[in-house]
Amino acid sequence: MTLPTFADIFCGAGFFSLGFKSAGFTHVFGLDIWDVACKTYELNVGRALCLDIKKFDATDYEGKIDVVIGSPPCQTFSVANLKGRKCDMTLTKEFLRVVAEIKPRIWVMENVPNAYKFVEAPFKQVFDMSEYGLLQSRKRCFASNIPLRPKKEKHKYLSALQTKKLVNFREKVIYEAFPTITCRYNSFTKISPHIRDKHGIRPISHIEAMQIQTVPFNFKLSSSLGQRETEQLVGNGVPPLFAYKIAMYLKQCWDSKYDFAN
Repeated sequence: MTLPTFADIFCGAGFFSLGFKSAGFTHVFGLDIWDVACKTYELNVGRALCLDIKKFDATDYEGKIDVVIGSPPCQTFSVANLKGRKCDMTLTKEFLRVVAEIKPRIWVMENVPNAYKFVEAPFKQVFDMSEYGLLQSRKRCFASNIPLRPKKEKHKYLSALQTKKLVNFREKVIYEAFPTITCRYNSFTKISPHIRDKHGIRPISHIEAMQIQTVPFNFKLSSSLGQRETEQLVGNGVPPLFAYKIAMYLKQCWDSKYDFAN
């Protein structure tokens, strides 16, 4: 059986792509304007086109790619956007232009929750990734031309009596889900997660952030990356585990002869 192909637009370091490759999809290319992102992508995923999407003519790929995924930059939609920028849909529209030119059977776009108000799509939903196996309370909007129903993680919960005993005797071992990993995780900001150890309080490291983001241990960061660039690539990426669950759902649709036209 021929495996479905995919391309990743605004691919960043390649976290979204890693989930699809793990699910058995065949990679065609990633696209990003940022050279250090493209170098990192090629170290871990495969071919990257390093260019401005506005100059990308996707018609050469018409009918040749089954799935197009992507994460347009989210500054316009982010609640962390404190400067009151106008709503600039340019890059989101460019993503949708590429989709229209390639004509894939499926397209999936990821963004921050606030994008739900602005993006027009047959399907859109805000997912809380803590319900899908992640230790962080990461909420993201996914838009697509078909409904997305990834499999949730089943959790074991204490009874009322067990809960009461635990709260009374072992309250220190009760932890809330880690906050969302942002592109400022390694900085001393009020939205950054911090860890207290025997030496004091510190921000989480790049390695720790990548673990929380569910990035494989063999993932290679480009040697040309600085600290701020690493924060941006790691903090903004789609966690590979959640991408894998999306991809596996799509694969099941493929195997069951899902009618993508409707």
